[in-house]
Amino acid sequence: MKLDLDGLEAFVVIAELSSFNRAAATLHISQSALSRRFKKMEEVTGVRLLERTTQRVELTQVGKAWLPLAQRLVMDLREAANKLGDAAHDWAGRASIACIPTAAAHFLPYAIAHYEKTHPSIQVRLLDSSSLGVIQAVADGSAEFGVGFFSRPETDLAFELLFDDPLVVVCHREHPLARRRSVTWRELAKHPVARVGLRSGTSLLMDITLERIGVKLKWFHEVEYHFSSALGLTEQGSVVTVLPRLAISGRGNPELVTRPLKDPAVFRQLGIVRRKDARLTPIAEGLIDALKQSAKCPSNWRN
Repeated sequence: MKLDLDGLEAFVVIAELSSFNRAAATLHISQSALSRRFKKMEEVTGVRLLERTTQRVELTQVGKAWLPLAQRLVMDLREAANKLGDAAHDWAGRASIACIPTAAAHFLPYAIAHYEKTHPSIQVRLLDSSSLGVIQAVADGSAEFGVGFFSRPETDLAFELLFDDPLVVVCHREHPLARRRSVTWRELAKHPVARVGLRSGTSLLMDITLERIGVKLKWFHEVEYHFSSALGLTEQGSVVTVLPRLAISGRGNPELVTRPLKDPAVFRQLGIVRRKDARLTPIAEGLIDALKQSAKCPSNWRN
């Protein structure tokens, strides 16, 4: 038996008002539309629920027995519909984003703050993770979309480039490389380097580049993942490190300087990762637009 809210509601209102005319006015529909709803209701139940004459409408014995249950069903369905609407409204104001730590610390907050100016009640759930973690979170639905860099093709995911983030040399201001305007990979190989470990996508990008150009670096220290740990070692002056430029944006450490890496210059492509078949909430779509706008004005969030 397939009951619907319109049919149930038609029966209940007609029975309570004992009038098709008043029931139609109460439901703000025509009498013919009301009659169709009720007729469908009787066809579904397979029993006669009302006796209708030119003067009045009366419940049959089955109708009298079934009215209290129908009233409860209508009330429960209305309450459920209201709760669903409230939940949809609340959910529409939230967004779950997976993001690599460097973007989460510098680029993403500026975009969120910019969007909050016109949407002050939004709630963002931020999942900061490695590049692989971002891809996994988007793929399994933990995040609506991600901000990271794409290192391999994924058939179910789409990638939209925001900007190229170059790798740079970071060293103490008294280090010999600080006197150079730029540094080549072969020049870098003459100095001890603090390496970010294999969990980092930057490390993989470096390994691919070094193998391609036939250069080996002097790995002096290694940190497992966090860029801040590599910067801490570099502050002591004896070692240098290689990081994405975004990783040092806004730090303002007077003891450290950055120099472009060249021959070749290497970039990681930072962008939006999303499921191809996903329909995003309006808030998620709005945040993606804010990220695209922010990417066009790097001076606003790199300072």
